[in-house]
Amino acid sequence: MDLASGQYLQLIIALIGGGMLFMAAYLAPPRAVMWVLLLLIPFQLIHSKYGSINMVLTYMVGAAFLLRGRIVRLPLLGAVAFIMFAYMLSFSQALPGTLRDHGLYMIAIISNFTLFYLVYNYVRNSGNGRDMWNILAVLNVLVLLYCTLEITVGVSGVQIFGLSELTVRSHKSVHLEGPFRATGLTAEYLAIQSLISIYALMQLTGSRVRTFWVVMLFGNLAFLVATASRGGIVALVLGLIAFLILFRKQIGVLKMMRWVVGGLFVFLVSSIIIVQYTQYNIMFERLENTEFEGLVPDSRQGWFGLWDEVVAKPVFGHGPRLRLDDQHSRNIRGYTPIPYPHSAYLYLIYTVGFFGLFAYLLFFFLLALQYWKGGRAARVTVDPLLRGLPLLGLVVLVVFASSQVRMEMFRYILHAYQQYLFMLTGAFLAFSHLAMNRAKVGRSVAESHDNKESGGQRILRYKRIETGR
Repeated sequence: MDLASGQYLQLIIALIGGGMLFMAAYLAPPRAVMWVLLLLIPFQLIHSKYGSINMVLTYMVGAAFLLRGRIVRLPLLGAVAFIMFAYMLSFSQALPGTLRDHGLYMIAIISNFTLFYLVYNYVRNSGNGRDMWNILAVLNVLVLLYCTLEITVGVSGVQIFGLSELTVRSHKSVHLEGPFRATGLTAEYLAIQSLISIYALMQLTGSRVRTFWVVMLFGNLAFLVATASRGGIVALVLGLIAFLILFRKQIGVLKMMRWVVGGLFVFLVSSIIIVQYTQYNIMFERLENTEFEGLVPDSRQGWFGLWDEVVAKPVFGHGPRLRLDDQHSRNIRGYTPIPYPHSAYLYLIYTVGFFGLFAYLLFFFLLALQYWKGGRAARVTVDPLLRGLPLLGLVVLVVFASSQVRMEMFRYILHAYQQYLFMLTGAFLAFSHLAMNRAKVGRSVAESHDNKESGGQRILRYKRIETGR
């Protein structure tokens, strides 16, 4: 079977699977559907140049939920429409022989925002964040299990059931690659999940629950070291600084010092295990040998080479997608293959121009604003888990913004991580709005209680007047 027919077969299987899930999503309880959809995010079982099975499933579930009336809220729709408009303007700049590649890329991008609204409405309809929190916990377990299998297999790799789509492998060198098939993005995921684990330990009680999250924290930090991603460590440190600043009042100075010491101990132990007992032991060697040219590290010298291409079309970019399928074997007039810039900001400037970069920055700024408002409102909620989740969303955005300086998640082949991020941002937006609604209800109840007391006092005063007391 040649490559083209194999890809068509994958597409047919994906469509059949998507149709089956559409029926299941339409008839089954939304909780079961969302659990399956979200837990599959890191594991793109079928992926071809036409898209992934997860992309198809997202569209099928979105269509089913829309027909069933389960998608009724579309927050930040103006900002999302602005991003889509930027992509359309960028699409108009693409070379004629590349339109199919750019069109497929845009379909994948739209599915990310579809998932964003699916998750947001699911959390809002559930009325609390507990179920989504459990999904994040189970997803973390599955990713750590995959990383454990990858380390056990070693750098050679292995195919499960002989299928290339189910290959567990590492990077060509001793860098843990993870299920997202990109060392830098796996490091970013592990940094985010480490902060989520710390938040869980801060808010939740019960010995079993706390033991579970200690194990998660240990695993996330250990595999972060195994990625040998220096940028992942930097992103984690910046995230920790943001975490301590935002939660300083809740933690307190003495408790904060204990947490820092305890966190360093966990990181030290996990690092020793990875360095001493696995092949993935070059993190600290890379940190020690890091060199800079100005403010640019040695691994990102390619940033300078992209600028000449950027200035050619700085406003609307060159087209939504940077690299094309089989680009080296295709003869496209005016097209010159260029390497990935290893920076999401440069990637966006090249593809959708400064206009598109501004559209994305506006979207994430509005997200951060909603998280901040939710964090202020959540101070009065009685739910200990929900109380700090909006501020935790801000910490996640700090990690994402700093990490994407040295890695771009917008590559077509990295759709799994794009879905993870948009799932996360949609969930935290829903957490923020739940917190705001509960605060509003709480104020209404308090005002109603005050009004009733005032009315009772007036009645008592009138009775006293009538009786001459």
